[in-house]
Amino acid sequence: MMERSDFTTTMIVTIASAVVIVVGSFLPWASLGALSVSGTDGDGGLTLILGLMVGGAMALWWMHECEARWQLIASAIAGVLVVGITGYDMTEVQSLIDDTESLEAFGLEVSIGLGLVVTFLGGVGVVIATGHRLIAGID
Repeated sequence: MMERSDFTTTMIVTIASAVVIVVGSFLPWASLGALSVSGTDGDGGLTLILGLMVGGAMALWWMHECEARWQLIASAIAGVLVVGITGYDMTEVQSLIDDTESLEAFGLEVSIGLGLVVTFLGGVGVVIATGHRLIAGID
């Protein structure tokens, strides 16, 4: 049987991770010299929606003060999708970095942006918190 503190810890970690996803979705996901690409210019729009969905599921869980399996499953799926999207995008940016070494001669450097890493970590947080709760069992 899970105690109320376990319920609250899972909710707090998941909501905090959802906030991290939302914030990271607006931050730069890649940069080329002084130019940067915001997450919302690409796949960050999807991660933003997924982060809001996680927050909504947790809000429903909190309002009803009872745990519903679907809220955790939906949040876990959203977290996995965020990790997948950001992981794919990191791979794509890294591939671009590997292909553009010749730009360094002109003082331009392609790099993975902070927002992409932050969003990825938020997704990992959602997966860990909801996955732990699902594995530990729901009363």
